[in-house]
Amino acid sequence: MDPVSKLNEVSNVNRLNTVEAAYAGSAGAQSNFKGKWQGYDEKGNGLVKVNGTVYTANSIGIKSIAQNTNVILRVGKGIKNVNW
Repeated sequence: MDPVSKLNEVSNVNRLNTVEAAYAGSAGAQSNFKGKWQGYDEKGNGLVKVNGTVYTANSIGIKSIAQNTNVILRVGKGIKNVNW
């Protein structure tokens, strides 16, 4: 594997770890992540795909949007919101 490909792979894993840490509520890990809207689950929670993983969050939006629309997932300790 060439160095650039390896660096890209490590970077992608690190981004996924950052999302997971923030979503778990790790102190200091509160962040915003760009994602794609996936709709709602059976309980009415918003679903957002970030780096291939789907996360559940409270939806904050004033209009309906199509699946795969760009959204922002804000996560951290006690916070799991998606807005557009």
